[in-house]
Amino acid sequence: MAKILLVTPTQQMYQQGTEVVSEAQLDAKVLMATSQTVLEIVRKECLEGAAVVVARGNQAHLLKNELNIPVVEIVLEGQELALIISRAKEISGKQYPRIALLGFRHMFSNPEPLAQVLGADVNIYYAAANLEMQEAVARACREGCDVLVGGELALQYAAQYPVKTMFLESTKDSIIHALSNAQRILYGIELERRRTNEFMSLLNYSFDAILKLDADGCVVIANYMAENLLRRRAADIIGMHIADLLSLESDSLVAQAIKNRKNAYSMVVRTPREAFIANIANLTHDGESEGFILSLQEFKRIDEMEETIRSDRYQRGYFAKTTFHHLHTVTPCLQELYEDARQYAQYELPVLITSPYGGMTTQLAECIHNAGLRNKNPYVEVNLAALSPEMQLTQLFSDAGGDQRKSLFEIAHTGTLVLEAVDRLDMAAQYQLLNAMQRNVIYQGGTHRTLPVDVRIICTTNEDLYSLVRQGTFLPPLYACISQMELTLPALNEHPGDIPSLMREYLNQFGTKYHKFVTVSPEGEALMCQHQWTGDVMQLRLFCEKITLLTREREVSADFIRRHLPRTFALRHAPTQMDADTPMVYSREKAELLDAINKVGTGRGALAEYLGISKTTLWRRLKKHGLAR
Repeated sequence: MAKILLVTPTQQMYQQGTEVVSEAQLDAKVLMATSQTVLEIVRKECLEGAAVVVARGNQAHLLKNELNIPVVEIVLEGQELALIISRAKEISGKQYPRIALLGFRHMFSNPEPLAQVLGADVNIYYAAANLEMQEAVARACREGCDVLVGGELALQYAAQYPVKTMFLESTKDSIIHALSNAQRILYGIELERRRTNEFMSLLNYSFDAILKLDADGCVVIANYMAENLLRRRAADIIGMHIADLLSLESDSLVAQAIKNRKNAYSMVVRTPREAFIANIANLTHDGESEGFILSLQEFKRIDEMEETIRSDRYQRGYFAKTTFHHLHTVTPCLQELYEDARQYAQYELPVLITSPYGGMTTQLAECIHNAGLRNKNPYVEVNLAALSPEMQLTQLFSDAGGDQRKSLFEIAHTGTLVLEAVDRLDMAAQYQLLNAMQRNVIYQGGTHRTLPVDVRIICTTNEDLYSLVRQGTFLPPLYACISQMELTLPALNEHPGDIPSLMREYLNQFGTKYHKFVTVSPEGEALMCQHQWTGDVMQLRLFCEKITLLTREREVSADFIRRHLPRTFALRHAPTQMDADTPMVYSREKAELLDAINKVGTGRGALAEYLGISKTTLWRRLKKHGLAR
């Protein structure tokens, strides 16, 4: 099948085109069509392999607008224009006639020099659409043209005016020139196709699924592994937006990388059934984005749970309610912490969440579970501070038989186990937990019988575990295991800007619970923001419940707030060599800073040298933990 298609509107042009193709032995096919039939004819030829079309005037205009195929327009060159002007002058019968050339853009070269030599006033009237052609014909006639020269469409409109007309014929020269341009375009297409085939050959040898995206994020190329991984044919994938293909949210890391034209590496991308490790590279040329290369590696298959199993877990309470959509903050450091938590959620390493007494540790643990790969599997919480050492061993690890007596590790299998107040874990239970995390097995009922378990561990604490390690009450290897990813929630007093939104959220919750909706006056709200909430978020929540129950007014006044604000109380401090006013330590980094200050003093040069960091890094850490002064 010929790759170049020459479409002509008249028999004369058809014969000229046939002669040119034959004489030059071109791989081209010549067809004759009208403006009414040209689209149907060319569509059919494209299906059979035509790659470039050569056409003129209205037919070229229609093909460009309606079909996705390169179109080369036949442009009338100087010699042809000279013949046309000379012939039109003869038709006019005037010594210096006004000749109107009508056509679509790019049909004519500049006729002015030839018009002066041939003694004629030649004007070109361009049109961009059919209706504009009708207006162009009317304007040429109003301006007094003696001869109107144009294609079939122009002459059709000119028939209603008393003006002489002449059909715009092309010669072999313009056809030769257009076919030459078509050959160059075809060469470029074939070269690009060969390069694409070579590129695809390389891609298909890759073990990764690779997708090439355009600048808008739509798939342009998909390799063999992408077809296998996504279980779709390349023909079905190409043209889809990556967000639709992978069911991505607008705030996903891939969507943000495309939006911001950035590179991103080692992201976890989750679809309803699979999870992938993704890398995306922005392709740029002269500073402009030309698209992206996205590679995907299968990370973990997420098996759909049976509805009965899911329902049973809900009935037993083994599910997490809170998601990151429920967490709102105006504090930059807390916003950054939530972003870190979202990132941690995508992996299956243990997470340690530290906070002041009464912090939102369990809510954050629920968010991490719901945003992770195990979100459809069990979520189990246990408060170790409420259990004796014997009960810790029994409930965490022992199986006394029967479905109701399973250990928490068994219940949490394939899901998440949250250990609240992990600092209260007995030493014997610490060894058992370390064994479970390192070997993925538990010993049942004090016997040597082992049971394989697959559980993600999240630990929470209000204490400084690093200090407990130094005191010898917490196992160093266990601390190393559970603190691989650590999140330190700031005290409520460190982000007072969030108090108004938290207060309104709690008042709404208790309003629904007690059917009593109240608000707080601006002055009362200011008092709550200034108060020292030593019991942190839990204390604020309890206070909101208290004023909901006690107030007799629709709006709680500042005086009412002042009379009922809870008294502050001193928290038990982590043991350090600092003075009595030293704040409680909540992270390993802060503990190391305090330890260094105790040993070498507060001079920044000495501190930075002792810690092996720069003064800039030291200042940032001191400021982060409230030690800058």
